[in-house]
Amino acid sequence: MAAELLVPMEEFASVFDTTGDLRSQLHPLAQHFRVSTQVVLARIREIGALSWDEFMIELRFEQERIAALETKGASGGNYYTTKPVQVGKRFARELIASTLEGRTTANSIGGCK
Repeated sequence: MAAELLVPMEEFASVFDTTGDLRSQLHPLAQHFRVSTQVVLARIREIGALSWDEFMIELRFEQERIAALETKGASGGNYYTTKPVQVGKRFARELIASTLEGRTTANSIGGCK
């Protein structure tokens, strides 16, 4: 159910090229749906473009690729580490408290979706 919510099969089938190179499509598809490349691989398997064994091979390859990036110390920082510094801890704390109390919604802070 979560996969269908994040990556609707009908839309996925319309953007995934079954005749194209699988690995070259992973990152663009992950960015398009804002999910991990592993989720994209799972959806590719679910539409029948990969057998279970092929899926496991590609998943292992993708996990090794990601591990290699982490080992290199890829630049870009960590969102969860830098966000409190950007907005300030007090502001973040107050916003969370206000939201939990029901006083602040996504629409009330600039129309976030």
